Formats: sequence, structure tokens, C-alpha cells
Amino acid sequence: MIGRFLAGRQRGAAGAVLARAVSILASFLLTVAVARLLGVEAAGSYFLVFTSLAVVATFGRFGTDNLALKICGGDSKDIFAELGYGVALASLASLVGVGFVYLAMIVVDYRLPGFSPGLTLGLLSAVLAQAFAVIAGAVLRGRGHLAKGIVAELGSIPVLAMLLLLMLRSIGALDLTTALLSLAAASWLTALWAVPTALVSLAGEERSSNGPSIGGFCRYVRSRFRPLASMMGTSLLFLVLTWSPLYALSLMGSLASVSYFTTAARLANLVSLVPALQVAYLAPAFARLFHSGDLTSLNAMSARAVRQAGVLLLFPVSALTIGAVPVITLLYGAEFEPAAAPLAVLAVGSLVMALAGHVNPLMLLCNLESHALALNVLLVALWATGGLWTAGEFGAVGVAWFSATVNTSYAVVAAWLLQSRGIRSYLALSRPDF
Repeated sequence: MIGRFLAGRQRGAAGAVLARAVSILASFLLTVAVARLLGVEAAGSYFLVFTSLAVVATFGRFGTDNLALKICGGDSKDIFAELGYGVALASLASLVGVGFVYLAMIVVDYRLPGFSPGLTLGLLSAVLAQAFAVIAGAVLRGRGHLAKGIVAELGSIPVLAMLLLLMLRSIGALDLTTALLSLAAASWLTALWAVPTALVSLAGEERSSNGPSIGGFCRYVRSRFRPLASMMGTSLLFLVLTWSPLYALSLMGSLASVSYFTTAARLANLVSLVPALQVAYLAPAFARLFHSGDLTSLNAMSARAVRQAGVLLLFPVSALTIGAVPVITLLYGAEFEPAAAPLAVLAVGSLVMALAGHVNPLMLLCNLESHALALNVLLVALWATGGLWTAGEFGAVGVAWFSATVNTSYAVVAAWLLQSRGIRSYLALSRPDF
């Protein structure tokens, strides 16, 4: 039954897997390019700004990307109206986020080196572009155009940013300022192709007889605010938690430590390649199966995916733990050798998380947004206390251990919460009876 479902409803699964692989590889190669071209200290600044823009953009989307996936999966009777109001809400939230960050920079009298007020606003405008690109990608995935959606969400920005970096290097105009502005340019270029492509995918859908209105927008916000806020909060906190080590190290350590951890984390993310590839086509399938009430098929699909991932990840995890030093020095250079120890720790942690299953998309798609939000709030509190202390006392290696412990604990608790709702995400020692 699962095979027929995927064959009939999930078009282009092979293309989606390839697109996810290319996107993850592009993010990794961008890290290599930044490390090689900018050096340890400047690379640390670039990584911090890159992550911060993604954090503000996640707030700016206000959960509308996850809602778009659910809407296109059947959770709406008026797709155009819902998506239109969602984009309006995301635009408003993005502008609020940009304004808050800009005012905060003025209040604390902080300015990025080489950036005028105008250039700073140009850089921050990437928040709006990234929000549009990710929402468009979610629409494309929900409409069955999985490969295009994944590239819009994950792959296009790092690919374009890397190409722009190489172009700037070739003409001798590369420094931290131009590198960051090229990141903003890559974000807008992605939005410029992703949004029209998403609109084309909606061709044929019936439009509501009532046009958009302020009253309709207010009703949309009232009816959707709670789940949207939960989804936004969960996604935002998950991203913040993923890169909390960078902020902890920047506050309590040095930009060099930020560079070491980032390069190790990006390389360790390759361990998550298989689970990430699976999510490319499983997330829409999870949404459809859950909303149709077919938990038996959902559990069977999840169990099979986790078993496959567990087997396939044994070799890369072994390679990145045993051969951490030569791998780091080969890719990033001898000056990044201190990243080897964090790499080994993060690689093993990624394996444990993979065995817990696809808990994050399942929590967001299966009406457990508020539970996920509460878990993430708890973990933020842990990072604000133990994480900062660990960063100050033990540097990148200690933060890697703390990060792996926190993330695997989250995955285990999330798997238990899903199990309490009849959804089994984790690797079972024996074949479950569905």
C-alpha cells in the first residue's frame, strides 16, 4: 500500500532525493569556500551573520511555510486565499524582525565592519527574500514539485552565494563586506525565481469569489494565529538551538572557536544526509497520511525509513570519528585542525538522533506544535545556563559535547511524545506489529 501511495501521490521522489543531496552538499561546499577564502576570523563573522539572518527569517515566516505545506496537503478549502494571507503575514513579520534588529544595532551602537546604515539595511533585506523563498519552496513541495521546492528552500542560496564568492575572488574584490552582500544578493535571486515558479504550480486551482481584504486577513490571523505561532516558535527555537553553540562561543570564546565549531558541524551534517533526503519526500506523505487518519501506514513508512538510515550511516560515522583529523585538514587546511575533536562528537550525536526518527517534521505536521515549542523553550534555558558556561570553560570541544547531549535528549523525548499519540518514529529492535 505504501508503494502504491508513493507511486501515485509523490511525483518526482528520485528528483527530490537528488535535490536534497545537492542542497546539503552546496551548504557544505559554501562553508569550505568561506573558510578557505576568508580565513579563520573573517569566516567566523560570516558564519554568525549567515546564521543570524536565517534566525530572523524563520521568525519572519511566522510558521506560514509549514502551514503552506499542510494547506497544499489538503488542510484548506481555499488555497489561494490562505496562501495570500500567509504571505502577507510573513511580509509583516519579516519587516518587524528587520526593524527590531536594525534598531537594536543602533541602540547598542554596533555596526558591521565596512557597513554603512544603507548597506546594513541591504544586508538585512535578505530576511524578507529568504522568507519568500522558503514559503514558495513549501508550496512547490506541497503541490508535488518536490525537487524544485527543496532547491528553493535549501539549495539555491548556498549555490548562488558560493558562485558570487568565487566571482568576487576572481576580480580581486572579495572581503568580508562584499561576501556578506553577496549573501543578500543570493537570497533575492532565489526569491525571484522561486516565487513565480510557485505561482505557476497553483495554476488550475479555483479562486475564491471574494477578493483579499483587511477583514479577511484579520479573520485569517485570528483563526490561524495559535498554530502559526507554535510552528514559528518551534522552527525558530529549533534553528536557534541548532546554532546556539555559535552564539555561546561568540559570547564566551572567540571567532576562531566559532569557525572551528561551524566547520565541524557542517561536516557532521553530512551524517544527516540520509535522514534529510528521506524528509524530502516523506514530509508531504506524513502530512497526507496523518490528516487522512492512516496511522498504520504512517508508522510503517517511518519505521522503514529509520531502519534504512541506520544501516547507511554506520560507515560515514565511522569515517568521521576515526579519521577526523585528516578529513578536517584536507578540506579546510591545517589551521582548522582543532575542529577535528568536535567533529567526532557531533558525528556520533547525529547518528543517535537519526535512530530516534524524523521527530521534527512529525511533531510539526501531526498537531504537536505546542509540545515541540515547550521542549525547545526548555532547551533554550539549558543553553542560556549550561551552554554558556561550557563554552567559556571548554571551548569548541565542550560545546560539541553539550550540543550532542541536548539534541539527542530532545529527540528521545520527542519520540516518546509521538509514541503517546500512536505515532512510532524511532528504530525498533524488533519489527513492530502494525
